[in-house]
Amino acid sequence: MAQSNVVVSAVSDMELVTRKTAIEKVNQLPTDQLQRVLKLIKSPKAISYLSSDLKFAMLQKFL
Repeated sequence: MAQSNVVVSAVSDMELVTRKTAIEKVNQLPTDQLQRVLKLIKSPKAISYLSSDLKFAMLQKFL
């Protein structure tokens, strides 16, 4: 199985734990789902839903 090391930077220990946990969860996704997440990350509209508390709440209710 192929492996790679990734450097994660954070301004605090709590932020580092959050970032590491997120990466570990994303790593568990199948490749096709990971490709879809990548498309969302590249979308300014999708990012706006993650950046706004109100839009994120709407997104959560929709899902």
